[in-house]
Amino acid sequence: MNQRAYTAAEIAALREVCSNKTLWGCYDYNRVRGWSKSYKTGEHDKAVAAMVDQMMRRGVTAKDLVDEEARIRAAR
Repeated sequence: MNQRAYTAAEIAALREVCSNKTLWGCYDYNRVRGWSKSYKTGEHDKAVAAMVDQMMRRGVTAKDLVDEEARIRAAR
């Protein structure tokens, strides 16, 4: 477990990329094509909150997630 302090901007960015992942299947919204996943009321927020919590416990930032996804895409 990685302990670090997050700024409000870092948390907002992390929430945004996690939301993209749950809706579109990728962290980088610029790569999105097609339709998003459907959620019942409140499910999306709950899924994003859990994902953000998990990433913060690991000490990950939004940039880390986007960069890792790009690295994996480039390796294919």
